[in-house]
Amino acid sequence: MVSLSEIIRLCKAGTISYQQANQILFEEDFIMSFQDDYDKAKSKGKTKTLTRDICTWEEEGQLLFGKVLSISPFTLGVFDTEVKSYEIETDDGIVNTVLGSATDKQLEKVDPVGQKIRIEYKGKKQLKDGKQVNRFDVDVF
Repeated sequence: MVSLSEIIRLCKAGTISYQQANQILFEEDFIMSFQDDYDKAKSKGKTKTLTRDICTWEEEGQLLFGKVLSISPFTLGVFDTEVKSYEIETDDGIVNTVLGSATDKQLEKVDPVGQKIRIEYKGKKQLKDGKQVNRFDVDVF
């Protein structure tokens, strides 16, 4: 059995002719490697990236524009309570972000899934109990 990448390598090296390569491609012993399968699927736009970038909030005035794809519970990290993770499609790809429980409560009034969104990080606010919360302006359109 021979992979497509091996057939291409042999053709480029002049070891086999393109006619011989075509014969091999139509015989039963031809198999595509996983890499060949992936390259073929990618060239046809049939791949889907499963991993996501994480959008963290560091600089006041930081903006995120996109479309909310999903909202799911998030309990890992430094949070002492369950918060929501927002999966957002942006011009640069899909990202996940956490806005915090205070913003989550405000967004519960409007289900932003499927809507376009603009998020602006407004910095941190010190609470009376000593905790800090991130502040955001969130608009849907």
